[in-house]
Amino acid sequence: MTEEDEEGGLGGFDDLLSEAGGSSFAWEGEVLDGEGEDDLSVLAFRVGEDRYCVSGDSVREVLGSAEVTPLPGAPEYLLGITILRRQVVGLLAMDRFLGRAREREVPVEELRVLVVETAHYVAGIVVDEITGLRGWPKGAMDPATLPENFHSGTRRYAVGCRAIDEGLEVLLDLEELLDAAAIQ
Repeated sequence: MTEEDEEGGLGGFDDLLSEAGGSSFAWEGEVLDGEGEDDLSVLAFRVGEDRYCVSGDSVREVLGSAEVTPLPGAPEYLLGITILRRQVVGLLAMDRFLGRAREREVPVEELRVLVVETAHYVAGIVVDEITGLRGWPKGAMDPATLPENFHSGTRRYAVGCRAIDEGLEVLLDLEELLDAAAIQ
């Protein structure tokens, strides 16, 4: 056991991940890419050409893939369910739920599942790509910042938006989004 282990540290966990080809984690208190002291930590992702993010506090884990059991009669945006550590988790296809058409259908094995937890829900959000963990300026948390011509299916769940190099990034209200998905 190293001195760092005895002090409550992780004793080279990031080094082990790097050697295994994984990425390092941002631990509590560590400053993330572009994050200031008053920023909200968010996990950013892409669905089709659209870019979104959710509060990092709501993200339980990211799955590389998931075995999907379809639910007959379920809405089109509910891909099905998966079992994650003996818990049934519904899988929400963001593109279908938000009414955003894809240029091409993405094979299930290429998708990522963002497992999120709110006060009332645990769900899997199916996304194309995780683009990063970063800070979101609290001043950009204003739904009025959305352009007038912004897609109405997304506007309802937006907390705010900001310009990034790749275009526009929208911060989503997960509780509102999952409430609507459960009711529809």
